[in-house]
Amino acid sequence: MTILDEIAEKRQALRSSERGAISREGGLVIVPDDTAFHRILAIGDIHGNWQRLLSLWHHVPYDPQEDLLVFLGDYIDRGTYSAEVLQMVMELAEKSPHVITLTGNHEAMMLHYFQDHSIREPMDMSHGWLRSGG
Repeated sequence: MTILDEIAEKRQALRSSERGAISREGGLVIVPDDTAFHRILAIGDIHGNWQRLLSLWHHVPYDPQEDLLVFLGDYIDRGTYSAEVLQMVMELAEKSPHVITLTGNHEAMMLHYFQDHSIREPMDMSHGWLRSGG
């Protein structure tokens, strides 16, 4: 069975069980019926630019009951407000089951960095995450 076959099988099982429920399992997110949403909105590569995210947010009439909102990752690094961006994205995800948050390569690099380093020790400037804006 290919990964596409597996996704199709899981999507079909979700359609027949809990209509509209988004499945999040083992790093795989499956939306059983994307036609159940009025719009699918995708936001990515925020990179700590909280003011730009807020500016965009005020121009998008997002309806948590009707729309599917997908954050494509890269919330952190480069900009100076990574923590504020993460807080906003996490709050939106906690409030609505129709918000999907994906891990970008910058979050993956950060998690990889902290597997081997403590936040209390001096930063290892040779690590790829720090050279990429971490």
